[in-house]
Amino acid sequence: MEDKKLSTGAKVGYFFLSLVPFIAFWVIQLGVTVLFMIPRMVELMSALNNDDMEAYNKIIADISPPATIVMHILIVIAFSIWYFFGRNKSENIPKFKFNGMVLLVTFTMALSMSFMSNTTVLIQERFFPKVVEEYERLAEMSGLGVNIITIIAATCLAPIGEELICRGMVLTYARKSLPFWLANIIQALMFGIMHMNWVQGTYAFIIGLILGYAVKRYNSIIPSMIMHFFVNSICSVIMALIFNFVPAAIVTIVITSVISVIAVSGSCILINKNTTETR
Repeated sequence: MEDKKLSTGAKVGYFFLSLVPFIAFWVIQLGVTVLFMIPRMVELMSALNNDDMEAYNKIIADISPPATIVMHILIVIAFSIWYFFGRNKSENIPKFKFNGMVLLVTFTMALSMSFMSNTTVLIQERFFPKVVEEYERLAEMSGLGVNIITIIAATCLAPIGEELICRGMVLTYARKSLPFWLANIIQALMFGIMHMNWVQGTYAFIIGLILGYAVKRYNSIIPSMIMHFFVNSICSVIMALIFNFVPAAIVTIVITSVISVIAVSGSCILINKNTTETR
């Protein structure tokens, strides 16, 4: 939380420190990408020089899965060490207690967030169809959702690494210099940018706000990791099956938007009730 006892200089320092995990994420991602591209650089340059985009895309598709899993493994290791050894353990923070109700509440919120995410995609499909088409092309090229390696990375590793970065490090440092609402917006914005495309970035920003709020209520990133895992796995499959039959019409967009607001708001009330009982 914002520490009013800190000097102005210390608060400025914590603000800039909150940006470091975000920068470190890009350094790791860029470094891993370059390492995997170097052995194929001659092929890549040849494909570009010959304007052979099919060959270029195939090489990128070959590189993406292994590069993705290595990147996520490095992020989990690096930020786990940073988070668990870099925190101020002298702070009087109530211990988080995991129980069946926490699991139920986190799954309910994950379902709500997945419904909301699909609604944002529906809106973009209606008003920005080319943006969604480009996202689908990039997703197919990277093997997202079909390659077993990228599935493992997205469902098992991303919820840990991304929560450590955004809700674990960025939010923790930002809250020492800023009010929670502003610190939460900053980490959610970073979370959205980390997805590197407009379609995912839009709903990732909203999800980031909700996960940040959950971390504040539970005083732990464990529930946000669980929600993130559910969103990236079970809930995504359930909602994809449902929304596969939902047309991008104005009436359905209005209906799903209203349902999204009600579902997320109701889930936030459950979180409030649950944290009142467990803290």
